[in-house]
Amino acid sequence: MHPIPRAITFTFKNPFTGLFSASRQEQHLTLYILREVRRGRPLSDVLADPYVLNRTTEEQRKRLLDRPELIEAIGEEAIANLRTAVDSARVAAGAQ
Repeated sequence: MHPIPRAITFTFKNPFTGLFSASRQEQHLTLYILREVRRGRPLSDVLADPYVLNRTTEEQRKRLLDRPELIEAIGEEAIANLRTAVDSARVAAGAQ
């Protein structure tokens, strides 16, 4: 009895996939930062959180700030802070 030859298959992995996609760790950190900012914590406090500091370098934290989800959240936080400041100014002006 002769052995049946098996077909040799090669799997091709795109060498550029890692260049344009975020790592799982980066995705988890982004979700963590978004969740904490949406809970009302200032972004600076979240970035100084031990959970973030222990898992990233300074360069990685800067790269996280370039992610569109975080840019949107930071923008929403800044607008909310400005609205609060404007409302506070109106109340102060109305009290005079």
